[in-house]
Amino acid sequence: GQADTTIRFDLFSNTEQFSLYNLGTLTGSINIDPKNWVINKVGSITQDPNLIVGTTSINALIEIKLFPNPSSEYFMVQNLPEGEFEMKICDASGRLMKTQKVSNNQTFNLTGLKVGTYIVSFDLKTGQRKTMLFQKI
Repeated sequence: GQADTTIRFDLFSNTEQFSLYNLGTLTGSINIDPKNWVINKVGSITQDPNLIVGTTSINALIEIKLFPNPSSEYFMVQNLPEGEFEMKICDASGRLMKTQKVSNNQTFNLTGLKVGTYIVSFDLKTGQRKTMLFQKI
């Protein structure tokens, strides 16, 4: 028979992107709502009793900022929680360009990056990933 896997994503903004890495052998194909059942509300929606509904985590309220944006030489990371976090910078096609450990109010030098739009993401200790766009001019 066919396997069925459900993958859930926490969405915090309309600029987030996700990557799924195949950890085994893929047989068949991957489809995301191929018949638009979610969009068209076909069938019933069930609640997972293991999920906590109706509470807001303080981590969900974190609004990391890159300033100035756009910039040509550097940007500063603002509003990171206390500690050090991994920051990844990918080009517009998703190719990893740089990885660096950063902390709040740290300046990041843009040397080596070409003019363009970049995807900047932070992996938080809660397991969340905060993602935003940055423009190098």
